[in-house]
Amino acid sequence: MENLAISSKSFESMPDARAQTPQFHSIEFSIDGLEFAYQFKLWNIDSEAMNIIIKEDSALINKIRTGNRFISKYYSDDMSCPVMQMDTEISRITKADGGKFKGHYIVGLSVTNGKNEITTH
Repeated sequence: MENLAISSKSFESMPDARAQTPQFHSIEFSIDGLEFAYQFKLWNIDSEAMNIIIKEDSALINKIRTGNRFISKYYSDDMSCPVMQMDTEISRITKADGGKFKGHYIVGLSVTNGKNEITTH
């Protein structure tokens, strides 16, 4: 797993609440070369980025790199809020050394530009 720009950090003391970024609870995206779209909860592990948690043995972890950009669908808990499609960038990939996320990677995401309403729930 070379060339991944991965750092290690213990996440034992981090809060386990989902991200409240702005109104979204999950994200869905597809990566070229993988058969399925992936959907993840958004986590508020720190204040710097939205985060997703990926198992270290997932096929997805070998296909992503810091700096990758893709179009994602963001889903809200609010049924009146439309699904939003936004350009997203991977800001960091960190392997968890211990705690509840041991055996996982914490992947930081950031929205890179505008958003588009694509559907309603």
